[in-house]
Parts: sequence; C-alpha cells; structure tokens
Amino acid sequence: MINDNKINEFTLSFPHIIDTYLPNITYKEELILAITDKIGRILNDIKKTHLPSETIASTE
Repeated sequence: MINDNKINEFTLSFPHIIDTYLPNITYKEELILAITDKIGRILNDIKKTHLPSETIASTE
C-alpha cells in the first residue's frame, strides 16, 4: 500500500538531493518541478489501479 506520508517526505527531500548531487545544474527549479510532477502522476495511477474503487471515490 502506498503511504502518502512517505511520498511527502521524499518530495520534500528531493530539492536537497538535487542540490547535493547536481549543485551547478541550470534550470534546477524546473527539473525539480518536472520530476516531482511525474512522480505524483505515476503514484496516482498506481493508486487508481491497485485500490478498491470505493476507496478512491472517498479520497477524491
């Protein structure tokens, strides 16, 4: 099961990961937004695919 708290922890730590490993990258903010957006879309697709439909309806 997907834990939203763990997803949020990763999303919040992601800019730090970029700063640490790619300190001189151009368009850093755009990269962070693009990656976190893509991760969010993938996780939403997983939730829709693997959760019962009544659970999804109650969370939307």
